[in-house]
Amino acid sequence: MAMLLGRRGFVTGALASTVSLAGCVSENVGGNGSLITRGSPKNAFGNWTLHERNSTANYAYSVVPDFTGTASSSELERFELRHGDCGGVDCQTDRQRYERMDLGGEMNQRASYSISFFLPSNQRIGGPFTHIFQFFEKGAPNVPLMVNVMGWQKSVSWLYAEFATATGREKVKLAKSSDIFGRWNTIDLDVHWANDGFYKAKLNGQTVLDENTKTMFGTDRNLNIFHYGLYMGGVGRYEREFGSVPTRTIYFSKVEKYI
Repeated sequence: MAMLLGRRGFVTGALASTVSLAGCVSENVGGNGSLITRGSPKNAFGNWTLHERNSTANYAYSVVPDFTGTASSSELERFELRHGDCGGVDCQTDRQRYERMDLGGEMNQRASYSISFFLPSNQRIGGPFTHIFQFFEKGAPNVPLMVNVMGWQKSVSWLYAEFATATGREKVKLAKSSDIFGRWNTIDLDVHWANDGFYKAKLNGQTVLDENTKTMFGTDRNLNIFHYGLYMGGVGRYEREFGSVPTRTIYFSKVEKYI
């Protein structure tokens, strides 16, 4: 029987009652298949771990009312990165980010995820490649899965999934960026985390990814960490070629996991 675990909160097993992650406060969540809210109404998005290299700007993360009137929740998480917003060694390695993290998946686990996001249409589509969520397995040769908004200065920009395989990496275009900006979008992702696993994804109800591949590499305790928010790579290169990095803003109304 599938169990819905954690509105904005993930647990390690179908009947687990405690979440514990390095840098994150343990929290009793328990439940019998019901949607579990973490945190008080004032902080409804739970005790997530913040990446140590996050931007320290006071506008980088906030919780705001639903200004669209069509979100799946009355409050939204807002992330923003501007030119020069970097932290720690990211400032020397061409990166900028503000990400929240929690347990993503474990070896031989079947899990589903639902992520609803809104990219305002008043921002430039071009810019450094921007990840809106990713699964990171420490020690693996590649990041198992990331979903990016492909920017740069291309005439047509794409939302795409990039994932590791046993021999390298593959990219799959999910939608034109022009078709997803200025509206709510939901990615429903079904994954078998295994040596012979799979990724299956729907974007707004339409199948966009169906791939049998290696999804877990068996490193770092056979688990991966889920990141969501904003991560921009190749920032220095973009700046050298095109000038100032454009501001990027995203809103999330739902981040859920089912096991």
